[in-house]
Amino acid sequence: MALNRNSNVYTVIYATVLTVLVAVLLSAAALGLKDQQKKNTDNEKKQQILMAVQSKLDETVTFENAGDVWSKLNMDENTYYVNHEGEIVDGEVNPFEVSAKTLFSQGMVKEDALLPLYRAEVGENTYYIMTMYGAGLWGPIWGYIAVDAEGNVAGCSFDHDSETAGLGAKIKDDPAFAASFIGKNIYTDGEFTSVSVVKAGKAATYGGEKVDAITGATKTSDCVSVMVYESLKGYVPFLKSLKGEGSCCQKGEGCCGKCGEGSCCQADSCMMDSCMMDSCKMAECPNKAE
Repeated sequence: MALNRNSNVYTVIYATVLTVLVAVLLSAAALGLKDQQKKNTDNEKKQQILMAVQSKLDETVTFENAGDVWSKLNMDENTYYVNHEGEIVDGEVNPFEVSAKTLFSQGMVKEDALLPLYRAEVGENTYYIMTMYGAGLWGPIWGYIAVDAEGNVAGCSFDHDSETAGLGAKIKDDPAFAASFIGKNIYTDGEFTSVSVVKAGKAATYGGEKVDAITGATKTSDCVSVMVYESLKGYVPFLKSLKGEGSCCQKGEGCCGKCGEGSCCQADSCMMDSCMMDSCKMAECPNKAE
């Protein structure tokens, strides 16, 4: 017996079938696009990370070529975790997959956080790219900053969730702001002092070097200043190890010892593949590798 198309039963059945059909089609579309969406998200993140060393590269990093530049620099093999003692350690997931917001609480690095570290070998120089995250004026802000072993800033990149267009949003939209960090040093007389963001003519918040705040966006600029300082604090033990003030090698048996406390390295172990870097080439290491 045919259903009466004017009946309530027909209307309910028709609506139910249509809803299920649409849901199935949407689920199938989402599943089919999942891989591409993940690829796009990863590519955007790679671009942001690599922008921190853009000033040292011979090509402009774009969304389209970020994956290729990433591969050229062998970044997958140069991604690590750093703990609060400055040691390179293993984690449960690839550091690249970690969301920055899970590493911070109330604008500060969590005590048990393992921080992602990206090492970029550009020519004969090595740069260490670190993750930043904090609170902006209207929502989260984040970014990446690269330094060399002496603490000289090679570059940085910033992004935000909801800063004011034309004002606070310039931390991302105005390349000149990020470029102003290049060449600054995060140390003053050997002590970590970050790079402050302040109004022209004002003293650096943390006593070190400074860059000019964005005109009309003082609050967002203050937030960036705090974010850079608090984020880099978690990396300081590792960064000091690069200057010979911490563990000489970061992982692998035999890669222990501290510079200035007897034998820096126990043997030629700093040249082993298991070591993240061959810091024993430093002049102050008595058993430096040649």
